[in-house]
Amino acid sequence: MNAALGFDTYLVMRHGVPAPIEDGRLGCYFCADIVAPVDSLADRTLDQMCTVTRPGLAALAGATAVELMVSVIQHPRGAAALSDVPVATTNAAASTAHAEPESPMGYVPHQIRGALARFETLKLTGRAYDRCTACSEAVRPL
Repeated sequence: MNAALGFDTYLVMRHGVPAPIEDGRLGCYFCADIVAPVDSLADRTLDQMCTVTRPGLAALAGATAVELMVSVIQHPRGAAALSDVPVATTNAAASTAHAEPESPMGYVPHQIRGALARFETLKLTGRAYDRCTACSEAVRPL
């Protein structure tokens, strides 16, 4: 589990377990990083590099992380639980979510991204990237 904070946004996500599952392993934080392995801070000003966040953001992200962790723990498959949110696809029939969550605590998404400025929360799923610099077979110890 991890929580990452921006100025007015946050990301809470659970990482995929090492053993592959039938629908593909969930990705790690770095699988979803669109700028890796580039230096994303090189051309930024000091205020853009600052990690100061809006008041209340850390508490909101922390509480969301705890709720997600409890949902994973209570799920029948535990850490190997699939995401209740389908991977984005062009096929409308394949993109429907489960009718009922398997966990007694409700849905178990892979990622929860929130934006305070827009009062928006998104539930997303991302699959593991086979060339990820953090969790791919080439860099992960067996």
